[in-house]
Amino acid sequence: MIGFLFRKTMYDLWDNMFKIVVINLGFYAVTAIPVFLPMLIGKLINLQALETAAFGFGVFLCCVYLAAAARCVKSISDYGTFGFKDFFANLKTGLVNGLLCGALVFIAVLLIIQVIPFYFTMETWLGLFLAAAVFWCLISGILALQFFFAVRARLDKKFFKVVKKCFILFFDNTGFCIMTLICNLIT
Repeated sequence: MIGFLFRKTMYDLWDNMFKIVVINLGFYAVTAIPVFLPMLIGKLINLQALETAAFGFGVFLCCVYLAAAARCVKSISDYGTFGFKDFFANLKTGLVNGLLCGALVFIAVLLIIQVIPFYFTMETWLGLFLAAAVFWCLISGILALQFFFAVRARLDKKFFKVVKKCFILFFDNTGFCIMTLICNLIT
């Protein structure tokens, strides 16, 4: 099954190479916002709240962009094609779920940056336990929600149903989720 998935993906990518490259270049441009804009604001203004707001804005943009891109790539996996008009139409339909997923990502980043170090500074067993619990909940959430945009594009458009189906995928196929995350990190 993994070989079939790999082969089909390579053939589909080859047939739609130009559109995939343009979509990826657009994503690189959008990803530059949460990566570089907070650093630029930090050098110019040095205001932590504004840096955090710029990062959050960039994360929201990335998630809305990913929601539209996943919908476009779905048509490729269905042996079809898409146009750039389809991409802009998918931006409208993916706006709400993209913003909600962006909120989840933003909260996860805040948990990693603020909450886990806070629990470690408690220097007690309770602090260590709470930091470990938050860490493993975040790992489970990352493993499950890596399928968010694919599930949204393929199965359902309601946010809570999509999240529920992502966690069903995670608990049913944990090994596949780990393998997919490793492949995503490598590529």
